[in-house]
Amino acid sequence: MCLAVFIHRPGNEDAFVVYETRDQSIHLRQGRMVTASGESYGCHWRDDPGLLRRVWTMRFGRDEALLGQQVRGGLDAGGGTWVAVNEDTGLYAKILIAPTVSGELGESPSTELRQQRAKAGYVTRSGLCLDAVSYPSAAEAIAGLRALPATLAAEGRRMLPFFLLVADAEHAYVVQHHDQDDIEVHPVTPNEVHVLSVRGLDAPQATLTGLIHERLAGLPAPGADPVSWDPWLATFGLAGYLDERSYQDPAWRAHRMTALQPPYLNTTDETRHRRAPWPVDVDPGEVEWTKSTTCAVLGRRRVRALLYEERHVEPGEPWPTAIADLSFPRTSSDYTAVVTPVPA
Repeated sequence: MCLAVFIHRPGNEDAFVVYETRDQSIHLRQGRMVTASGESYGCHWRDDPGLLRRVWTMRFGRDEALLGQQVRGGLDAGGGTWVAVNEDTGLYAKILIAPTVSGELGESPSTELRQQRAKAGYVTRSGLCLDAVSYPSAAEAIAGLRALPATLAAEGRRMLPFFLLVADAEHAYVVQHHDQDDIEVHPVTPNEVHVLSVRGLDAPQATLTGLIHERLAGLPAPGADPVSWDPWLATFGLAGYLDERSYQDPAWRAHRMTALQPPYLNTTDETRHRRAPWPVDVDPGEVEWTKSTTCAVLGRRRVRALLYEERHVEPGEPWPTAIADLSFPRTSSDYTAVVTPVPA
């Protein structure tokens, strides 16, 4: 499932440490991590500003000067992102969907409903991380984001609910946007491990939140050395907690037990968007899956380390034959797409 696990320690050299993961169903695939430097294997918004015409932003896509900032972020299929860091300022943002009044989560798989929302003025949330990290500091980002409801109203726009984590070395906040288009800002308690999920910050009703708190109890917080992440990473997956028999149990839901969403079916009947059976006894052309995960460490006005890994399963492609193999990465050495201690 989508979540962020983090600790904020003002005054510490590794002041903000965060692990985030993103799982997406097949109707909303993600793209790749984009970087502001030479090792990029995705397109940067600075190099292709046309990407920003596909997403709604408060300021990042409206001020060309902001495109010169050293921003890294995941590039989703819509041209926005779910996570971003600013190397110039050491500012971080991660967005998660939040339940609507009806309890619905995320973008609806119904094409008709998505079209209805577009006609009603709803805009994507995927530009907000770029907006947030374009400010000089987390405190200034929060001040700017408080204008979101008024800005949306002035343009006749609306936005579905979300949680937005915004942090730098000095401050960390969770912004919650409601169905009623108002927002709440919650300062994060320092020196404690927190779990932000689609149910909220340290939500007691979220089974996985409680499990992560239990598993991390007593473990040291990671730092800029990638190897220091290994104890945390071991708690987020399946290894040692679940096996194939758990997956075969109809009552089991992966996202309630691990930082993992199982593969989906892309069929056209009533099974569409349901998890694929295990072991796989369906046509491989009916299975899709996409997941990414990032580890970030922020110091004072700098990004001290950034690790990124992603995996996609397209229709017809082979996918792991052991359930434990879906639990990636198990150690810091599994971060192959981007493993970047960022210099000062």
